[in-house]
Amino acid sequence: MKQHCDRLKSAISLGAVPAAVNALVCIAEELIARGETERAADVLALVLCYPMSRDTRDLADSLFITLESTICPRVIVDAKARAEDLTLDDLALEILGELAE
Repeated sequence: MKQHCDRLKSAISLGAVPAAVNALVCIAEELIARGETERAADVLALVLCYPMSRDTRDLADSLFITLESTICPRVIVDAKARAEDLTLDDLALEILGELAE
């Protein structure tokens, strides 16, 4: 996870949106593996609004579809609503703060 956080921090500081999105998708994948599915849904709902490579898009779509079929529908609705209020920078700072603890 640290490697993805380092990549995210660098991408945000450089303003490299596709790289930041890629790092966040990787972080979401690890959050799912750790059982933190609600947080992963928050991350994926927002990043799916941004441009990304085809491979990253396919992975993000696949992860989000899996979450939609396995977690409470309200969590998905809340994640999508939250995505409308956050920027990529806001989410990145939240994630970096949470994972630094």
